Amino acid sequence: MATVAIPNNSNNSVNFDYPELELHPRALAGSQHKIEYHPGCTEPWVASLVSAFIVASGARTVLETGAFLGTTSLVIAETLGKMGGGRFTAVDIDTHRASLVQEKLLKNSIEWNVDITVIADDIMEVIKITPNLSLDLVWIDDDHNPEHVSAEIEALYPKMSVGGLMLLHDVFGAGLDLWKIVRAKGGYAIDLPKMGPAGGLGMIQAP
Repeated sequence: MATVAIPNNSNNSVNFDYPELELHPRALAGSQHKIEYHPGCTEPWVASLVSAFIVASGARTVLETGAFLGTTSLVIAETLGKMGGGRFTAVDIDTHRASLVQEKLLKNSIEWNVDITVIADDIMEVIKITPNLSLDLVWIDDDHNPEHVSAEIEALYPKMSVGGLMLLHDVFGAGLDLWKIVRAKGGYAIDLPKMGPAGGLGMIQAP
């Protein structure tokens, strides 16, 4: 039986037995990575939500569009590792950024047992060669132009596994109103505290 120790106010620990954790051991698998923040990166609380959605959905194959400096990339890879492994592809159109992200990720890839690929290319070209029904979760955080985002979502639909999740960053703010696209496609959008001109989280679940 799985046991969880929860601190109480007397500085001791109270133990509770949760038999359901034997059925769902991934419940405690979330990323423990210290999430750094640099201007333009995903807010730490949003990166934590991405980790939580990977755990909750049991995703094993994850695609990130727009890896930027690799802060969320590290969270995704570590989360997959704590769940027992998986396949993670990070894409950034900038060759230099992609190289830096690859260096960050490959330092820990053996320990995490995660098959990691970093690609410097246009995400639409990467989506074209991605097999259908192969992606459990996609973290969309590249070109925020509404026309591009709409086209990207449509291109991703056939690539998603049944019940797969598309998570989108920066759906509120910056005058782009990407939340309207998310909701028009049957998804949900949440406005959260921002550390820049845009933020929030959108979610679309594949049928």
